Amino acid sequence: MSEQISIKTENESIESYYTFDTEPKEEFDKYTHPEISLMLSAKED
Repeated sequence: MSEQISIKTENESIESYYTFDTEPKEEFDKYTHPEISLMLSAKED
């Protein structure tokens, strides 16, 4: 089972989503591949 942190922020013209996904500390080893994602999108007027 993986653990994930997600954050959404907004300002006048941009929405942004950040995620960090990894395995729990007990399962983390040299074969674990944590992922960081960033998505930016323009807000529609």
